[in-house]
Parts: sequence; structure tokens; C-alpha cells
Amino acid sequence: TARQTGGSGLDDVIACLWRLVRRGVAEGALKPEHADLYPALLLGMLRSAIVHDRYAGAPGPLLTLLEPFRDFFLRGAGKER
Repeated sequence: TARQTGGSGLDDVIACLWRLVRRGVAEGALKPEHADLYPALLLGMLRSAIVHDRYAGAPGPLLTLLEPFRDFFLRGAGKER
């Protein structure tokens, strides 16, 4: 499909991230402030997952990172108070 639209695979990923962000904002799961930055932040997290997998002592399926990355994106790295 990327060939049909003239886009790259990265274009497809970004489009998917935009859809995900719009849905999250519409459903109230994501704050609308700075939502235009969320796709880039998510893409950075995806890239970091690949780097983590490459250099982890025991690499495994990237899907195992889904929950911790989701929690980090939605709640941040701060300690719960």
C-alpha cells in the first residue's frame, strides 16, 4: 500500500500513530494539549524498543515491551504519590 500511495513504510507508521492519537484524544484517554507531538513521541518510543531489544541481555519479542511503554506514555516515569 505504501507503493500505491507513494509513501514510505515510515509514512504508514506515522499515519497509524496519528489515528491512534486522535482516537485517544477523542475517547479522553489522552490530553489534547500538545497532541501534535504525541505521534513523534510514540515513534521515538518504538525506536527505543528496537534499540533496547538489540542491546538487552536477553532480547525477546517486542510485544513484551507493550505494557511498560504504554504505562510510561500514559503515566510518565515519575514515582506514584
